[in-house]
Amino acid sequence: RAAQAQYEGYLSAQQTITEARSGPDDGRDAERGRALEALLRRASDVERQLVLRERRLGEVSAATADEVLRDIENRALRDFS
Repeated sequence: RAAQAQYEGYLSAQQTITEARSGPDDGRDAERGRALEALLRRASDVERQLVLRERRLGEVSAATADEVLRDIENRALRDFS
């Protein structure tokens, strides 16, 4: 059930991102799409920094940090391609 809820949340987020990027071209939607992309990029950067800090402090193992970093990179590839 948790995996289903997570996947449904992911699909909802992807749909919202797609709609923001491909809405009617009235200038405002394009601006909102760029703002959303900038926000998502910043969020990914912050996530990376936090994971690296936690690994450096020994709060998470290197293997776990590497797995999370891969997930962050994979999401960025999907979201910004």
